Order: sequence, then structure tokens, then C-alpha cells
Amino acid sequence: MEKLSIKSAESEALQFVRQGIGCNCLVFLSKSDLWDDLSEGKYIPESRIKKSDQYAAYYSVFSTLSQDGVISQSEEGYRLTELGHALKDYIGLINM
Repeated sequence: MEKLSIKSAESEALQFVRQGIGCNCLVFLSKSDLWDDLSEGKYIPESRIKKSDQYAAYYSVFSTLSQDGVISQSEEGYRLTELGHALKDYIGLINM
């Protein structure tokens, strides 16, 4: 077994956790009414998210996925990045 420094092990552990959180965020989105629009390359305006009963969850999901490079935010709203579209093709596997 390869020995890792404590700092390296902590970094790898955090990266693993972030990947899991990102996958959970994608699962949440894929089950939402926003997924079809995102999958089609449409922007989701922030006003649409703010009107939702699940605003806090959406805010966390979009914040996390933005940090991970899966979603981008502009004045028009949120949309999938190239990485997000690539992951979309694996959403069935991610949902398992």
C-alpha cells in the first residue's frame, strides 16, 4: 500500500467527498423539473429558482456544481458547462 503524507491523504479524502457531493447534486437535479431544460442547453434564470419551494436546496446544488465546473452562472442564469453535458450522458450511472 502506498504511503501518503497526511496533507496528501486529507486532500485526496476531500476530493473524494466533493465528488460524491457533486454526484448527489446531479442526482437531485436529474429528478427535478429543471433537468430537461438544463439538458437541452437552456439557461435557468435565478428568478425561477427563487420561486421554488426548494430554493435552499437548489441554491446549494447550483453553488456546489458551479464550484465543480459542472454549471456556469451568467446574467441569463445557470446552465450546464461542457463538463456538465458530458456528465449528463452518464446520469443513469450516476443515479445508481
